[in-house]
Amino acid sequence: MVLCDDAYFGLAYEANVAKESIFAKLAGRHPNLIPVKLDGATKEDYVWGFRVGFVTFTGPAKANEALEKKAAGCVRGAVSNVSQLSQSVVLKAMASADYKADKKRKYDVMKARYDQAKKALAKPAYAEVWTPYPFNSGYFFCVRLKGLNAEAYRLRLLDQYGVGLIATAPTDIRVAFSCLEVEEIEPMFDLMRQCALDMRGDPRRPICPATRKPSKNRRGIMTRVKFNFSAGPAVLPEDVLKRPPRPSSSAAVRACPFFA
Repeated sequence: MVLCDDAYFGLAYEANVAKESIFAKLAGRHPNLIPVKLDGATKEDYVWGFRVGFVTFTGPAKANEALEKKAAGCVRGAVSNVSQLSQSVVLKAMASADYKADKKRKYDVMKARYDQAKKALAKPAYAEVWTPYPFNSGYFFCVRLKGLNAEAYRLRLLDQYGVGLIATAPTDIRVAFSCLEVEEIEPMFDLMRQCALDMRGDPRRPICPATRKPSKNRRGIMTRVKFNFSAGPAVLPEDVLKRPPRPSSSAAVRACPFFA
């Protein structure tokens, strides 16, 4: 049995990346080989939070029948069933005549964010605080911090800069470019860099222009934080400062890669 994780199928942004899953190449190759395709609408169709997934078996008929029953039993025993509302919305969307065109428009939005992230990460100033791991698709990328503990860095970035990221290893941080507008990406990198310098005790100021004003359509941190880079870390409005701090182990921190 070969499990093909195609959760991000279709979300490749470079010309030299395969556009077809190996599932299609393995299907029917040998009677003793059972490829299983795991994918879903959550990532492919940009419906974050719907949690609608699919499992496809391509083995012999009897094996497929047995596997389907086993999978159905696991679903009933673990989650009972996926939300009917989510399934109904996805089904209706996939049946729409505009489905492919809508997906193409959303793909173009995601690729623009990916391109901006790649462009910004190439700046030498960021290389002094982290090394990005290679990436060419999906919604996220990871960086390896230089001389800093990722969990301590994540907590400081959240508490003092209002930026929530995920620590995936003692030195690694995961960043979601997917939920940022193109113009939000570099300002967030600047905050990440400044936080790293602060933890090192480096007095240097951020590298970006003195002031960045949020655009009208910005979400999350951009609508809640006033950027004043000439003065150091972002300045939070009074109503935000008066709110009780979020616990570091809150579900929101774990579930959302970037929020304020």
